[in-house]
Amino acid sequence: MKSRNKGSSEQENTTPADTFLALITHELRTPITLIRSQIQMNLSGYYGKITKEQKKSFEMIHKNADRLNHLVGDILDITNLKSGQMKFILEKTSLAIILRSIKEQYKPICKEKNIKIQFKKSPKVTFICDKLRIFQVLSNLINNSLKFTSAKGKITIWAEEKKHKIQFFVQDNGLGIQKSDHTSVFSPFKQYSDFSTNKKGYGLGLSICRGIVEAHKGKIWSKEIPQGCLITFTLSNNLKEQQKEKSILDTRDDKLNTRFVNAWE
Repeated sequence: MKSRNKGSSEQENTTPADTFLALITHELRTPITLIRSQIQMNLSGYYGKITKEQKKSFEMIHKNADRLNHLVGDILDITNLKSGQMKFILEKTSLAIILRSIKEQYKPICKEKNIKIQFKKSPKVTFICDKLRIFQVLSNLINNSLKFTSAKGKITIWAEEKKHKIQFFVQDNGLGIQKSDHTSVFSPFKQYSDFSTNKKGYGLGLSICRGIVEAHKGKIWSKEIPQGCLITFTLSNNLKEQQKEKSILDTRDDKLNTRFVNAWE
């Protein structure tokens, strides 16, 4: 008889290379943090006034340190998802709160890049999720659109309610996903076949999106459109079913008691 050892299947899928990668990325976090801290102190004039040339140099170092820090974070997310070690804090939230946070984050970024970002009217829905992780999913999708959308382009975000599910949409009119890539674009280190824009990434963002969405018992996929890219994902908004499956509600004082839940239990 097979035992239901929690997380055993994920641990079996973890290779020595995965363990080594996780260890290295953890070790990189501390020196990267110190480097970024020292750069910020120099830029702020803590050690004295700096010249324009020095400022330009520090800003370049800071930008690349941020890129490295982001890459390390993505690698940690990928390894944690694969091993079943990523934790989620589930709580009752509203669709409006998540979309408002995304709007506040990306309005100025899109304005700077001369790309129009539009938020269609979405339903007023309450559901249970890790809102920071769902914010991360939407951020990754929008960042992906920004990477492949030229100036004067357009990104549209909206959500719809469908049969106890919330379906999110992120669409742009930039470089689309080729038909041959639709089934594999969410795999780790997978990149677009067409690199005519010379905007290569690491191929981790969409894979992280898939891991987070599937951990929420949802689905994510890309859809073919005449121009650009459309990626959509679903989450459950059946509160009764979510409460039954996860047992995360504390009815005392009608408040939600959040707890850590293993990603792929």
